Amino acid sequence: MAAALALSIDCDGCTVERLHRVLRYWSTGEKTEFGPGLSLPVASSMFAYSRNPAAPPQASYMDGDREGLLDAWKRGWIDSLHGLGDFTTAAPCTREMAKQAFDRMAADGVRLQVWTNHGGPENVQNLLRPGTRGDVPGSPCYLADLAAEYGIRYLWPSELTPLIGQDRDATPAEYYSAHGDRPGTARLLARLAHGWSERLVRKAGIEPYPGNRQVEPRTLRDGRELLAFRRYGRWRFDTVSLLPEILSPAVLDRLGESGGSMIVYLHIGPSADETPERLSRGMKALDDVARRVREGTLQVLKTVDLLARASGQR
Repeated sequence: MAAALALSIDCDGCTVERLHRVLRYWSTGEKTEFGPGLSLPVASSMFAYSRNPAAPPQASYMDGDREGLLDAWKRGWIDSLHGLGDFTTAAPCTREMAKQAFDRMAADGVRLQVWTNHGGPENVQNLLRPGTRGDVPGSPCYLADLAAEYGIRYLWPSELTPLIGQDRDATPAEYYSAHGDRPGTARLLARLAHGWSERLVRKAGIEPYPGNRQVEPRTLRDGRELLAFRRYGRWRFDTVSLLPEILSPAVLDRLGESGGSMIVYLHIGPSADETPERLSRGMKALDDVARRVREGTLQVLKTVDLLARASGQR
């Protein structure tokens, strides 16, 4: 079986217009400003609410962009819910808001199985993340039961891995060596401390090696079980402008050799590092992916479909 790749897209700062601009090239065969579309199965997440006045313009299902996002869902461009929305400390998410959103989406036939946590501790509705309360019964934003009833099965609990290719054999040494953004001394300390001092591993600025499963059961704080998944990447290295480095030929070669699967952490909203040239170069980074798909050395799936395969549901 060919190695598999999915783009797990966070919708921060992404309008419906931006969504069309990006996914018409990546996900259709239409003529676009970047050339003929690549017809890859790529889908984004969406917000239910956008309540952060400091955020750039961004689409959300309950705050005025419902028709545009409903159309995107029908096109197959939405497969995940990004933390229910973007909130602030002064105006947090509540259980009633969650119920309204889940009821509205269900009534419209929009059923999403994937939840990806969003933002910092001001987004108290997040799940299985320290400092948040979305899966703590009795909290004002408790919603894990509502999410499960709505149909959420898969959870990204704010964890990244630097390993290229999951669901393959990988040693702790490979994991610690892969943290190329950390100094060599930190990587060595983490490797030496592995297995006997998680405190020292974290002191090196690295999370202890958690294994290399793509999907595994995880118990929420209300006792409910969801399937948690890992995303590949690193923080603040996650924009379309950087996609040629994120999915470089060397990374794609290594993924193909590994035979594993990889869910890539990515944002597609405009970023501070974006210029017209960098946007074009980033968009066309998937040309190489499409070529490998045609050659049969790589499979591209939507996040929800790769998760279903990894968990044995298809």
